[in-house]
Amino acid sequence: MNIKRNLRDILKTNIKYYRIKANLTQEDLAENANVTAKYISDLERGIFNVSLEKLEQIAEALNIEAYLLLKDDYKNEVIPIKVDMITKTRKSKKHY
Repeated sequence: MNIKRNLRDILKTNIKYYRIKANLTQEDLAENANVTAKYISDLERGIFNVSLEKLEQIAEALNIEAYLLLKDDYKNEVIPIKVDMITKTRKSKKHY
């Protein structure tokens, strides 16, 4: 079944995907992108939209092209959802 996702869902998935792929915490990404950790958290939860300027800052902090944050390619990727603070390992789930 082909389910079309809206851009906000794609963006929140991709920000989290690329952040974790770069082994960054929300705080690390926020500092590198010159935004707050709450802002990154809100984007990853789909709370509100991002400006093009902020999208470019986040992409630059992730060392990727900005268009990748809006590209719907990661429907079946395994995305870690929780970091164990003691072992620094991540628990994962399949993202749909």
